Amino acid sequence: MPNHEAEVSEGYNPASQPVFDSAMFRKNLILSGTLALVFLATYFAAAIITSAPFKEVAATMLLGLPLAAWVGWIAIGMGIVVTRIYLVRTK
Repeated sequence: MPNHEAEVSEGYNPASQPVFDSAMFRKNLILSGTLALVFLATYFAAAIITSAPFKEVAATMLLGLPLAAWVGWIAIGMGIVVTRIYLVRTK
């Protein structure tokens, strides 16, 4: 049987341990908060437009589909875009 403990311990270097960087943490927190607010604004706009009091607005036809359908697709697309931006920026 191979000795996996030797392989793991050979690659261990205490100097390579991660160090908390408060500037990077703040940058990631601002990025995450901004992206979350953008998505939440889009999502809540879609939820409000598709609610009962705004049924006339939601039924407005735009390029052959009701506005509610377009807003729903935009909310889904915004979720994908926000996730993609976050994954690229935090790499």
